[in-house]
Amino acid sequence: MFELHASFDLLVSLSQYIYNYRQSIGITEPLNITPRIINQEKGGVILFVWNDVDKDKPAFFVTNFGIYDPESQSHKVIYTYEKKVKVVSCSLNQERTLLAFSIVKPRDYASDKKSKDVFQGFLAELQSVEKIVYSLNMERSTFLKVQFLYPDQQGQTHSRESSMLVFLHKESIGLYRVPVARIGDRGIMMSGQPKTEQVVRKFVWCQWDVLHQRLHFIQNLRADNNGGVNNGNSSGVDGVQQKMSTIQFYSRGKYEGLIDVPINFPFPYIRTADKPHYGDIPLHPGIPELTLNVAVLTQTSGTFCLCYHKLITEPRAKVVPQVPTECQDIEYYISMVHHAKTLYGCVSNLPRHVAVQKRLVFSWLGSYLVVMLPGYFVHLLNVSPTFEPCHHLLLHDYKMVPSLASNGSTSSTKHMSVKFDVENDEESYLEEKLKEDSPTHMSLMDSYQGQKASADKAVAEEQSLPLADSSLSSQSQASPVSQPEPETFESQAASQVQQTEIHLPETEPQPSSDPIDQSETSTTFYPIFSESCTTMKTLLPCQSFFRESGSTAQHLYDYRSGCLMKLVLNVDLMLDSFRKAYWQTRLAILHYLILHHKDPYAIKRLFEVLCENLTSSEVNNMFTEYLVASTFAEMKKQVDREVLSLLSFTSIQTLRGQFEKGPFGERLAHVSYLNLDLVDLNRRPSRDIVKRPPDNFWDVLVRRLKMRHSEPLLPRFSHSNVMRLYRQAEMEEAAGKTIWDAMHVEDSFFDGVYTMKLTEMPSSLWKKQQQLQNIISASQSSSVDMVGSAMGGESMLSGRLSKLDQVLGPTPLFLQTKIAQESTIFKRRLSMLTEDLLSKHLFRYMSKESRSKATNVAREYLYCQAKVSRQLCRLVWSLRGNKLGHELENCLLPNLQEPGSDDEYELFQLYERFYLTSGELGYPLPPGFSSFFTALGFKCLELHMFFQYVDNHILSLTPDFILQLLEDLPDDADEEVPHIKFQVISRLPKPFAEECFERWKHPITQQRKAREQVTQILQLGHVMRLECDGQARPVDAHNSRFNLPSTTDSSPFPPLATLMKHLETIVNTTTSTRTINFDTHLIEQAALYNTKTKTPFDLSTVNF
Repeated sequence: MFELHASFDLLVSLSQYIYNYRQSIGITEPLNITPRIINQEKGGVILFVWNDVDKDKPAFFVTNFGIYDPESQSHKVIYTYEKKVKVVSCSLNQERTLLAFSIVKPRDYASDKKSKDVFQGFLAELQSVEKIVYSLNMERSTFLKVQFLYPDQQGQTHSRESSMLVFLHKESIGLYRVPVARIGDRGIMMSGQPKTEQVVRKFVWCQWDVLHQRLHFIQNLRADNNGGVNNGNSSGVDGVQQKMSTIQFYSRGKYEGLIDVPINFPFPYIRTADKPHYGDIPLHPGIPELTLNVAVLTQTSGTFCLCYHKLITEPRAKVVPQVPTECQDIEYYISMVHHAKTLYGCVSNLPRHVAVQKRLVFSWLGSYLVVMLPGYFVHLLNVSPTFEPCHHLLLHDYKMVPSLASNGSTSSTKHMSVKFDVENDEESYLEEKLKEDSPTHMSLMDSYQGQKASADKAVAEEQSLPLADSSLSSQSQASPVSQPEPETFESQAASQVQQTEIHLPETEPQPSSDPIDQSETSTTFYPIFSESCTTMKTLLPCQSFFRESGSTAQHLYDYRSGCLMKLVLNVDLMLDSFRKAYWQTRLAILHYLILHHKDPYAIKRLFEVLCENLTSSEVNNMFTEYLVASTFAEMKKQVDREVLSLLSFTSIQTLRGQFEKGPFGERLAHVSYLNLDLVDLNRRPSRDIVKRPPDNFWDVLVRRLKMRHSEPLLPRFSHSNVMRLYRQAEMEEAAGKTIWDAMHVEDSFFDGVYTMKLTEMPSSLWKKQQQLQNIISASQSSSVDMVGSAMGGESMLSGRLSKLDQVLGPTPLFLQTKIAQESTIFKRRLSMLTEDLLSKHLFRYMSKESRSKATNVAREYLYCQAKVSRQLCRLVWSLRGNKLGHELENCLLPNLQEPGSDDEYELFQLYERFYLTSGELGYPLPPGFSSFFTALGFKCLELHMFFQYVDNHILSLTPDFILQLLEDLPDDADEEVPHIKFQVISRLPKPFAEECFERWKHPITQQRKAREQVTQILQLGHVMRLECDGQARPVDAHNSRFNLPSTTDSSPFPPLATLMKHLETIVNTTTSTRTINFDTHLIEQAALYNTKTKTPFDLSTVNF
């Protein structure tokens, strides 16, 4: 469903610049150079370093610090440190006058086996004449990280003070305020000793949010005797629990702690004395400890998620064996602070070596949180604050089921060198890479490596040290280094990891395109479940490395290849995943496409796959989700967030577990939820804090959390409640009343004829519509699935085609009526009930200021229901009805004389599902649908089955259908035709049936009329006998209300005379209050005709 777009190659860009820089300063010595990417500042500036020879003293080595600015797409060397060191972190202040960096000196096993790695911190002046570098007077055996703050300066070009954070792992986080000033001709330099302040005490994990200037950290807490901080965490050891806190930094180094989140999932207890294991991971936002995989992801909408991947601890074996039969589950937790819930996810039966060696990637794709293991699975979690969690996309590589270990070799960590060969004058690496940019060839991740592997580990004892002294001392410059130092934190690991190198040539390589100016046109695509993605070990969220707009996905940096990745939806892959996924994930894919992706073409293709099996029980569920989600999407354009929070956005129950299963029913993954304990909000901000802007991230989050903890979640409007009340009202009604009909019928039955209303338009308007239809038909041959007529004829008559119209194609005639607020479909009883219940629901839960618009919102909701119902009906037509378009042309209904084709039968099946789904939700049917649906049923069903559908109110006998039936079926075509018409018309209510019989004027209608008169007279005679207790009343010929001709002597047929005399007796004895329709001539003719045609005997031989 998704693929990774490698749209920018940072490694190639830096390599090209390093080559040009060496040439510009006159360095000609060939040297293996490893550019290392260290950090990314706010605004996207990349800081990188590389070790090189001194241009003036080739025997000495130096460390160059450079920056790459994505905005200007330019490179620059900002500082050269006259020693060859391994830089583990660095940061540049906002004015680019100071550079802070920390280095590591690996342990020396030759002299002392118990030695430790030593981390040191430095601060260098960049715009002073002397360019002095100061030491922070810190030497630690644990990781040391430096990071400048980037305040929002209002019109200031230079600040008098730069604030910097110093991270001492497991010890403290300090804030350094460094005074800066321009001193004469000496340039901008430090004007005094920094002031220090301890911000955080001992912590076990931290993350710096460079974009929003926030600090997230986790600390160990011991419960008091009363269990004050015990939050139910089952992982607590010796009463130790953990909490995650966040500090927001503002201008001038001011800050405030805003939130404390209890950790209610099994988090490891990390002691201060535990030996840390650090990795060389570029762009890492915190301390790169390999034993933890934690990330905090936030969005401006108030979304706050703490993500944790439960890593698998292995024995001290250096290599994890790849045993095909061994499987392992991967577990992760997402604390959705804004929902006060924790999501637990478990992926089952992955190869053990994959589960041990790989790390999950946490990122954003729009409002969905991505949990990804490239090559194996991608989970898109719907954590948006707008919706209650549900409809998560649990996508897996189904090719790996059930034999998962067949591709185990893809996790190999072997690296390939990137070299510009000097001696053999071979083809440059850039040209080789250009040839391999196709997904069908070896991937970029296999073809070259831009960074050293992050598998290096450090084993060191932690010492609890106080906050470092704030005094800075001038650092003397480096002594000559004739041999490169190890590039690992642990010298023993150096022999286990191959190092990526770039061998710079004597002649400049000639790439086919400028590697710096890369755009989307040079993007390389990697399907997320391809072989190439299985080789990716760690992807880190980052800012973009080049200019772009309109992206909803967070960028990912693959430090092995040096490429910038982005997760993008691929419709073809989406359809493949939809075919193989479990029904819950299939429903989630449809929900994602409707409310988030909003691509009608992708939705249509999804329904094409769905309708490949018309007998599937999922069709109704998909139709239901389409109607509810699409209605919410339409209302989203009309109303505010307060109203949206009270409307249904899905047809399923939210905050329920979800599964993903394989093709053989095996469980691949499942998701469940835990309640998150009360989050501690800071209610006493510092007096010195700058006032926060209104409705910022924290205000939205705090307001949402207070609402979650103080009062229950407001219920959303439920369609099931509407239908429950409607069915209850039906059962309470008196027997004999018909249920509501889809067509509002006027006083006369044929006043509701849809065809007459549709075709009665001005000739000029009809001509224009036909011309536009011809233009669309002509362009259909050159543009498949991208043309069509307008929804309801509006855009068609105006000459404009929306994207939806282009995708769905020409609109059938029975769907070309405009739906207005005053349409009769809103006068049906169910629509009025829906409007009433929704108005009351909104009035009850909306604020007092907004209650006045509750009725208008309810009417708009009904209109959106009708609009979406017609959209789905039209979508179904585009799947199976387009083949019938040439047969209908300007006809509302198909020819009823011809039997139904296979396409018509499939269309009828889909429309039957649509009818049932609309009825279950109480959605109105489009005008004209009932007539077309009944006509399809008449053509496709057996006659007895058709009458069952009619008797059970599934098919409606509309005026259009009756007219079409009378026109298409000639009475003389077959002797059964009159009887079919008679049975159809007889099922109408009696007043409408009489009107139809009068229009038909067939002899059978006269027989029916005579039969009804005789039946009425005979029933009346039975009633009179009961009233008179069986005693007959004498007949008075003078008092008779009917002067009937005598049939005794004139009739040549005695049985008929006897019948007529009996009827005459009953009529003459009735009271004056009873009205009887008695046509003697009609009855005689009907009786003689029936006797002649139905009696097989020769009655002339009978002696009466």
